[in-house]
Amino acid sequence: MKFWMLYGAHGYTVKLIAQEAKDRGHSPVLAGCSAENLIPLTEELNLDYIVMDLKNKNNLKANIEGFDLVFHQ
Repeated sequence: MKFWMLYGAHGYTVKLIAQEAKDRGHSPVLAGCSAENLIPLTEELNLDYIVMDLKNKNNLKANIEGFDLVFHQ
């Protein structure tokens, strides 16, 4: 997998997936609607993040464009 996003990265399940991905050498971009919730995990795992709200349809396409996979929990 080349370039992928985990949305909902402040949730427990996505935290487990992000950790497993990192352990296997992947670097998913973590995403969610609040930087406050994303920053602790991104700092812990040394991953990039994007703050985005799925309700904002105008920016949704631009935010996910270029990703090979978007996983939403």
